[in-house]
Amino acid sequence: MPEWGNVGVLGSEQIDALRFQYNFDKLGVDQPASFTYQILTFSQSSFPKIQDLNELKTLFDFKLVTTTFDVKSRDYHNYIKENNIKFIVYDKNQLDSKLTRAKILELVYANDRYVIFSIKSDP
Repeated sequence: MPEWGNVGVLGSEQIDALRFQYNFDKLGVDQPASFTYQILTFSQSSFPKIQDLNELKTLFDFKLVTTTFDVKSRDYHNYIKENNIKFIVYDKNQLDSKLTRAKILELVYANDRYVIFSIKSDP
């Protein structure tokens, strides 16, 4: 299951993106990871003849397509060191509350709009 997901919607109320985040932190070295998903898109004008919701089941009939790809990990600690990053600024409305408990970050400033963290040199 994804850790989280959301649907991006345009001002016209049309979906423009599906976003999922998968955390593979419990995988061992060279241990394979996989996930599957289905997407069904239609509108009332696309399928005006469907009167019974049970008829929707036929729309989910599909042949499984398998795609293999490498999952690469990101080590933000090394990225911070390599780029000499000292501060991180977040939009308070977008801030994941888990970040406030990160040992590498120290709260420097916060108001109703922004949160600023300094990055500790030795967490």
